[in-house]
Amino acid sequence: MHLQPPPDVSLLLRRDAVAAGRDDAWLRREVRAGRLVRVRHGVYADPRYTQLGAADQHRVRAAGIHQYYPSTMALSHVSAALAWGAPDWGLPLSNVHVTQLDGDGERTEAGVVHHHVEYPLDDLTRTAEGWVSTPARAVIESLPLLGRDSAVCVLDWVQNRGLADADVLDRTIGRQTAWPHVARSRDLLAVSDAGAQSVGETRSRLLFRDLGLPAPVTQYPVRDRHGRVFAYLDFAWPEYGVAGEFDGRVKYVDADGRAAVEVLMAEKWREDRIREELGWRFVRWTWYDLARPHDLAARLRRALRLG
Repeated sequence: MHLQPPPDVSLLLRRDAVAAGRDDAWLRREVRAGRLVRVRHGVYADPRYTQLGAADQHRVRAAGIHQYYPSTMALSHVSAALAWGAPDWGLPLSNVHVTQLDGDGERTEAGVVHHHVEYPLDDLTRTAEGWVSTPARAVIESLPLLGRDSAVCVLDWVQNRGLADADVLDRTIGRQTAWPHVARSRDLLAVSDAGAQSVGETRSRLLFRDLGLPAPVTQYPVRDRHGRVFAYLDFAWPEYGVAGEFDGRVKYVDADGRAAVEVLMAEKWREDRIREELGWRFVRWTWYDLARPHDLAARLRRALRLG
């Protein structure tokens, strides 16, 4: 397993600058001149840092803190989950989370939350960057920090990417014997689904659950008349003859506009062939529809013929 590489932003630790003969006055001048950005106490980045989104800025800060504390802490919680590639939707990104391995107490300072818990060796891994929670541990210890939907998103993600299955996640929860969040974590795990390939698919499934719609089958294989699988549906209600697809693409067009027709025609061909093979009704929705859940639910109820 490998961490996702942080954005291509150069980092400079204060201690390295001092070792190279620089001092705090030089660092202040570089910041004032716009050649460095202070991202936290003792860690500086080049100006490209300011152009990053919140998730990428968090990853850069986490990388700097990994360098700052190379052997006495492990990147953990949402910071470790993000480093492994978890979706950032709904994650609290203002602080970097680490777990102390040297016995220091819990505290929050300089944008870093320092946790102190006993860590089984199975829940840690050593990467080139330093110690980090395993994907399973990172996700499970993040759950108390997250709302239901964002918690299920990371549970779906870690299973779909093959980084941990439901049994591994359940055993990781079970090791937290003194933890007050065990029951809620198991409830969240129970509604997760390894078939979800995106945040939009997870949020769609939870919306169906909340609005009392029948539970769909995820990643339903569609076969041709020879039994060969030629497509997978995001959602299927076989007993109702309904296929559902979440379309999360923001745009279909590449830089010169050539991709639009190709992509749309491929989607149309795929949908027409699914209709031909299955004879099912087809419902497609986007982020716009997820923001209007009752309208989407009404469309699905009509397709499912629920009255």
